[in-house]
Amino acid sequence: MSKITVYEGNSAVIAFAVTNPDGTDASLAGFTATIYVRTTKASTTNLFTKTGVIVGKNITFSILASDNTMTKGTYFYEAVLTSATQVLTITLDRFIVRESIVYIT
Repeated sequence: MSKITVYEGNSAVIAFAVTNPDGTDASLAGFTATIYVRTTKASTTNLFTKTGVIVGKNITFSILASDNTMTKGTYFYEAVLTSATQVLTITLDRFIVRESIVYIT
């Protein structure tokens, strides 16, 4: 996955399909998926987190307008799978918030 782009104050749906290195579908049984959005990669403070819905190899995160309160700019996200014995980063990249003419701060 690469950067995620949303408009400020808007809802968004973010979806991932997880595969094994050989291209076969990954088994996500027993995992919880979480997305973390932060101001910088080095930050330890989350702007928001969301738990995803896992169906088969697919993960969907529903971002509400109330989650997306950041002003326009570039932030960072990390999508993580967690089980009782593992923590696996799916992807880490830019989370870009674009200005919306409807959303007035």
